[in-house]
Amino acid sequence: MNRDKILEIIYKKLDPWSMETPEKTKDQIFAEMLKEIDNRVAFPIEKNGMVFYVMPETNQRARLHLFSDTKDVKTAIQSAKWLTNFLFCNINSLEKLYGITPHHKFLRIISRVGWFYEGTITHSHFTKDGQMKDQYVFGVTRSQNETQSNNAHKLN
Repeated sequence: MNRDKILEIIYKKLDPWSMETPEKTKDQIFAEMLKEIDNRVAFPIEKNGMVFYVMPETNQRARLHLFSDTKDVKTAIQSAKWLTNFLFCNINSLEKLYGITPHHKFLRIISRVGWFYEGTITHSHFTKDGQMKDQYVFGVTRSQNETQSNNAHKLN
């Protein structure tokens, strides 16, 4: 998929509240993301309408934002598995991927991808209606991903 289509998915799904920057407009956040991409501070990768916006924090750790243009859960899960494997296979120093979400239901889906619930940050996300919600941390290490990939190959 070309860059314009990837950026279109990100823009369509971008929400200042989910990005924890409600004081900024969607266009301001998107402009900052474009600057991060152009400066190679972050990069988007895509598979079947699922975009991982990858922000390396160190050589070993990266935070992700997920943007999905697919309504099919099975396709989203398969795509997220592929993207996870792609990152670990192509960034040799990468040891950890993680993300944070205020959406508790998302944890069920991400666990099917092979990522793990790692904890709750209580009352840390301010919603549009003025409530404070918990956020949920999920992640996967290289060794966890390799173990799961090896087990999946044994089953096939």
